[in-house]
Amino acid sequence: LYISTLQPRGAVRQSIDTTGLPTGNPTIREVGGETPIEDATELIEKLPNAANLIIDGTDPLEQQDRSTYLSFLGTLKERLVDTDSIGLLHCLGDSSHRRTATLRAADIVLEFETIRPGIEGDAAHYVTIPKYRPADTATEPVTLTFATDSRTGPIESPTGSN
Repeated sequence: LYISTLQPRGAVRQSIDTTGLPTGNPTIREVGGETPIEDATELIEKLPNAANLIIDGTDPLEQQDRSTYLSFLGTLKERLVDTDSIGLLHCLGDSSHRRTATLRAADIVLEFETIRPGIEGDAAHYVTIPKYRPADTATEPVTLTFATDSRTGPIESPTGSN
């Protein structure tokens, strides 16, 4: 299930269809308007067993009433555990004053960074893992190397990285 809070369903479908990678055929739903948390909760309550859930992005949900948002996070986590599912919450930047609650609720936090040295240089991509429950976190950023044609290959870890 792909829940989009920022893009129309058609734009999400087009992005998925043009990746060049196997994605399956995810159900895409758009939530927004006056009741994004209620709409997202209704979809999450119908989550089947062993599902993959993506919420892209969290900002509109985080901007709602604090107690409502905290309740949503609790419902989300409970439903993911009950259905043995995986949830990925896409957090754009750090613009939300409720981001702390989102990060606290997460079992794993990945932070991606792209550094562009200039017009002539290649961009460098890094991922850090500041939170990984229940194990310790990685202390050093991991450099990501993309296949020459990023539409045809997976992200590869550098040789010797974990």
